[in-house]
Amino acid sequence: MIEILFSLLWLTPVFLGIGYVFRKFSFSETVSGYILHGILCVIFLWAIIAFFAPLNIWVEMATLLFGLFFFFKDKLYLKLYKLSFPKPFYFIFLSLLAIVGGSFAPFILDHFGYYVPTIEWIKAEGWPKGVANLEWVLGQMSFWHLLQAGFSNFSDIFLRLNTLFLIYFLLYAFEKRKYVLLLFTPISLLFLQSPSPDLAVILFSLILVNEVWEGNKNYQALFTLSVFIFVIKPTMIWTPIFLFLYLLKERKISFKYWLVGAGIGILFLVKNSVVSGYPLFPTSMVRLSFPWTAEVANLEISSRFALMKAYDMVYSYEFLLKQNVFQKALLWLTLPGIKGFLNVFFVISWLIFIVFCIKKKSKIYFILGISLFVKTIFVLIFSAQYRFFIDVLVVFYSLFFWNVGKKVFLNWAFAGFLAIIGCLSVPKMLQKAIPSFRLSGYMQGFAAKQWLCPSHYEYKKYKNLKLGNVNFHVVLDYPYIFDVPIPAVSVYNLEEYLEKNYIPQYLDVKNKSGFYPKKITAEEKDLLRREIEKYKGKSSP
Repeated sequence: MIEILFSLLWLTPVFLGIGYVFRKFSFSETVSGYILHGILCVIFLWAIIAFFAPLNIWVEMATLLFGLFFFFKDKLYLKLYKLSFPKPFYFIFLSLLAIVGGSFAPFILDHFGYYVPTIEWIKAEGWPKGVANLEWVLGQMSFWHLLQAGFSNFSDIFLRLNTLFLIYFLLYAFEKRKYVLLLFTPISLLFLQSPSPDLAVILFSLILVNEVWEGNKNYQALFTLSVFIFVIKPTMIWTPIFLFLYLLKERKISFKYWLVGAGIGILFLVKNSVVSGYPLFPTSMVRLSFPWTAEVANLEISSRFALMKAYDMVYSYEFLLKQNVFQKALLWLTLPGIKGFLNVFFVISWLIFIVFCIKKKSKIYFILGISLFVKTIFVLIFSAQYRFFIDVLVVFYSLFFWNVGKKVFLNWAFAGFLAIIGCLSVPKMLQKAIPSFRLSGYMQGFAAKQWLCPSHYEYKKYKNLKLGNVNFHVVLDYPYIFDVPIPAVSVYNLEEYLEKNYIPQYLDVKNKSGFYPKKITAEEKDLLRREIEKYKGKSSP
């Protein structure tokens, strides 16, 4: 907890200083607005740097010094000192509970197989060419992981920036006196232990909706924010659609409103092209003929996995392919456990929202509904996992309770934070209450060491395997690659190379960077078969 508090005290002036320098493009002229804008400015700057250099400690130090310089030059400490709003006790207490929540051990499985490996690659190489050849999941690199990677050299070595972000969101809600924004903050505590981009996009989308509802006229900043949300997590496609339709409604069609947002969108497409060869990765709708372009087979793996995950891995891929649309819908709604319940709840919530919009008779509600509907169809087509619908539900129920009195939300947040901390501290309580919530089985409970630094895992069991010009680090006795030195692979990856008849090889052998798919030779096939058999007895399935 002390380490997270240090990061908060250290990085807040940095974000505030950078956000204030570029305040012309900020979506809110408040302390929290400048801080959150500073985060986006750092992401934008590092997204460019990552094309040319790794986000190592030198990049971090330069950014820290830049932010601190303007923090003191413009006397922004006075803004923090003079900061005031109603109910400061609630803000302080909720912030302290957020720090407690962020100190627990990670339990989201993507932390080990996706988030941490992605961050390690960005620290080592920036945007690595063709990294999707190594593991297709790595090709999804999020812009949010830029922030986590850059500050993990010194300021946030345990990857708990999500905790800081939640505190900045709380500050925004209190400064704006918009306490309905606290409605879903208790659930946010489940996203603090890992560098998950889900928390960022959900809370940023709430900020976006709030700014539109408040009549914010800084259209350029709003559209830029909407595109940032999308590039952090592409399943949030509804945010730029919403702002696009909103600007059309306001008759703001000048290119100046779209310029920065369009530039960020282009960066996203170029990033995808660099790491995978597909601008719209993980889809294969556009394929560029670069030496490092990933095999289409990689994306087939992604599609297969996405379909099975939509049904909680209950049904096989072959079985699902045989079902028609109505049969798939029925299977999706009748999944066992909490997943099926959430799917039904989502459909019911949509019906309620449609009635709600009809009663409101407002163009803004109408265009928001269209935007969320497009996102819903998009997700249903690609992978109807309940976690991709969380942002839709958050927006729905925030709007339903938009005008409820502030005391309700303050007390709700207070009680909700305590309840979630209790679940994290005694996970068996959650396991008994919701047996089908599998993530509770990975929660470790409270540990005394959390008072000093967040709980974390160290594994680092691996063996070297030379394949062509790459010396791979193969994880032993574990299916994930979270703390193995790069280039790290699992036994599952080796099996995929053998099945798809290729191995990833360095583009630049001298600098050991970038990967292209090379057709496997007979000797390499034999070597892979022997090694897989050898590792299979030692690795978790």
